[in-house]
Amino acid sequence: MNWKSGLFVLIIGLVVGFFMGHSSPAPTGYQLVLDSQYEPVAKSLIDSANNSILIGMFEMKTYNATYPLLNSLCDARARGVDVHVILENTISDNNKTVSFLKKCNVDVKPDPSDVRTHAKFLIVDGRLVLLGSTNWSFSAFYKNHEVDMLVDDPKIAEKLANYFYRI
Repeated sequence: MNWKSGLFVLIIGLVVGFFMGHSSPAPTGYQLVLDSQYEPVAKSLIDSANNSILIGMFEMKTYNATYPLLNSLCDARARGVDVHVILENTISDNNKTVSFLKKCNVDVKPDPSDVRTHAKFLIVDGRLVLLGSTNWSFSAFYKNHEVDMLVDDPKIAEKLANYFYRI
């Protein structure tokens, strides 16, 4: 984002905040993440995590296309990052992912059986949020049209983390 775009986002955020009665400053930034951009952005976020990673995901497959992200989660856990994952319980491929992640001490659980978790989000260090339509699969990374948003906003991250823990 160039400085003009950044200034525009800041001004719009301040104006919206003013009219909505919010006294907090505008978020640091937003970035649209489209199609095959997702995997490198998600990997960079995971690799840069210092404290925590929370993931809510409908489908997280275990195969060549997703191993870079899965291995990054394991590496994050090995360096002391708190990593927690919730996966949809009705997707059979998620069982393989649960087994894979548990081997590297990632806290991974299926969602409750009476609901369907169709959400797709990643929260890093209580600040950075990547959310949208992308599952962790070859099709989502390389074939589908997917739309996600990277948001740098601790308040949004906190609200989404509260949602994660309610699941």
